[in-house]
Amino acid sequence: MSTFPPRALQEVRSLTQLNDHSGAYLLAARWLGDTPLTERFAHIHRRQMELGHLPHDLYEARHKAYQDLLVVAKAALDEPTYQKLYMSF
Repeated sequence: MSTFPPRALQEVRSLTQLNDHSGAYLLAARWLGDTPLTERFAHIHRRQMELGHLPHDLYEARHKAYQDLLVVAKAALDEPTYQKLYMSF
């Protein structure tokens, strides 16, 4: 099981509170070390910033990536840390 530093959890929470869910997911994927997932979130976040909003198709792609992120996190983290991450979103 890998760890997820408290500092990273706080950063994820802060991004979520700012309504930057794409940024929060991107950061979490980066901290979990999942390069393909990080690249997916980076692309989604970049497109969202370019467009100035999150169109439905991009939302759907982000939601699928989020579900994949939860699977990766569940496998990589102990249960208390996973729950803290999950609640940070």
